[in-house]
Amino acid sequence: MNNDYRIRWTDGNDMEFEMFHAITENFYNQLVGGPQNRQSFISGNLSKDVKYAMIVYSKENVPVACSGLKEHGNSDVEIKRVWVQPPFRGHHISMLMIRELENFAHEHGYRRTRANDAQENGLCYQAV
Repeated sequence: MNNDYRIRWTDGNDMEFEMFHAITENFYNQLVGGPQNRQSFISGNLSKDVKYAMIVYSKENVPVACSGLKEHGNSDVEIKRVWVQPPFRGHHISMLMIRELENFAHEHGYRRTRANDAQENGLCYQAV
């Protein structure tokens, strides 16, 4: 990554990743007016389904961002839960994370890395 941040790889059952997952669930629910408006997406976005989770820490060892990879068969992974805590936004952390996720996927033998877009899931995401 860069000298200001470090990465810890884990899985979707990790306590810190689950904390970020809860934050993102709350955020997405607020965007669409409540969990009742996301029912068709919740089952495909469970933290336990994230095979590889990335937690990003600041120099002060504070968890500031997360993302993960969900397997789709043996050759594809989907980028999930790209989240940067609001005080740390604007520092290109998400761009660094996407590169790390793609490199990690390639190094682990996946052919394709994909991400759902706002059109597919009906949510409004801020640009990375």
